[in-house]
Amino acid sequence: MTRKRAKKRELRTLAAPFTVAAPPGARIRERLRLPAADAEALRLVGRHLGHHAWADLAERVRLGDVKAKDNQRAARKKALTAVSSSRWAGAMTRASEDQYQLSKRALYDERAMLRRAIRVINNRLAVPCGQRRNGVRGYPNQADDSRNSAACRHSQRAWPAWSSASPPAGPASWSAAVAWRNSGTTSPTRA
Repeated sequence: MTRKRAKKRELRTLAAPFTVAAPPGARIRERLRLPAADAEALRLVGRHLGHHAWADLAERVRLGDVKAKDNQRAARKKALTAVSSSRWAGAMTRASEDQYQLSKRALYDERAMLRRAIRVINNRLAVPCGQRRNGVRGYPNQADDSRNSAACRHSQRAWPAWSSASPPAGPASWSAAVAWRNSGTTSPTRA
């Protein structure tokens, strides 16, 4: 059986060099210098929209972990459209949903990180002080051993308390919710 010889490929010709144009559009690097009346108008609009955006986020948090079809976005958007434009209402409800989903992912990631840390501490606690077993090194002395053991037990007890309860809801109580979440208490006070 005879094989056909493949044709040698010829080198392609190179185009003449050229310069790429700078990207169109402008970027503002300074703050806007507005007259006092315009600055006050923007401040009032921002305060108005910000209040309603926080209220919508509080409503989304109040709904809790529900499926996308049950997050009542249409009803929330309709209520926001009554106090702003439809475009702003859509942006606020989308931002609320995005922020809620991001915070939920962060909470799950934190829980996974805590579980990994507890697993590492437990593995190290299982090895006698100053020894190595199966690539795991025990704590160098008894003080580190007991301190990390106590931290491990505290972490295991504290996690379900603040993750399963619901935080205080409402725009006025976000700082209270963060403080409550960091405190590890099981009965938050509603603001």
